[in-house]
Amino acid sequence: MTDRKCLERAGSIGPRTYTTSAKSLKRDAQRSGIKLAVFLAELKKFQPKHDDKLKELIKLLEPTKDLKNRTVLIFRNSPRPPGT
Repeated sequence: MTDRKCLERAGSIGPRTYTTSAKSLKRDAQRSGIKLAVFLAELKKFQPKHDDKLKELIKLLEPTKDLKNRTVLIFRNSPRPPGT
């Protein structure tokens, strides 16, 4: 879908759609900040040994002597979203 079609589908957006108070904006920002802090705390706990896909990839690459002491780039094709 083109940008123009997306805009046409969205229609006009009036000022009432975005009216909000500074108090609610502050509250929403604080909630988002808390969620981000929780996410970052969880992320700090992550270690490569917890990644099952990485473990499997290492198993696939270890027997290959040609790759020892070399950098390997791996590309993954992402499926396109429907309608693109």
